[in-house]
Amino acid sequence: MFPVKLVVALGNPGDRYALTRHNAGVWFLDFFVSSSQWKTVSSLHARVCKENVLYAVPITYMNLSGQAVQSLCHYYKIDPKEVLIVHDDIDLPVGSIRLKWAGGHAGHNGLRDIITCLGTQNFWRLRIGVGRPQGVEPVDSYVLSAPSADDRFLINASLQRAFSVFPLVLSGSFEEAIQKLHSIF
Repeated sequence: MFPVKLVVALGNPGDRYALTRHNAGVWFLDFFVSSSQWKTVSSLHARVCKENVLYAVPITYMNLSGQAVQSLCHYYKIDPKEVLIVHDDIDLPVGSIRLKWAGGHAGHNGLRDIITCLGTQNFWRLRIGVGRPQGVEPVDSYVLSAPSADDRFLINASLQRAFSVFPLVLSGSFEEAIQKLHSIF
């Protein structure tokens, strides 16, 4: 496998959405990229931070995340196989986290747009479990609301676990990262 050259954290821009479940991907990057390191590049539709790899957060809304990913891949000449998308996932219980290669979008509109814009499903995903809404609450209302304090604690704990194996992911040691990450929880 190829090492990761681009890490894109999905979320919606603005203070209104900063604490919502849909921004769990952005929370992950907040663990190790300080706000002063980001540079907004409008032509790439993203905030970027260049270190040993390129970190990015689209400045578009979630449903248009593919614009940023496609622009970043084209500008920096990065193959989709070298991309890791970090995103919320309602199909995983709160506090769980999974690393996955390829696959469909499972109804996630950000992933749907990325797959459409890149023309492939072949990229890595770090799936952050935010759970499903209970009862009749619509999914969009659920992901666009803040989790309870207990759920946020569990999500943050899962992000810490992912952070502990992140050097393996960046180096391309995905099988080892998956084994460690998935055996922790």
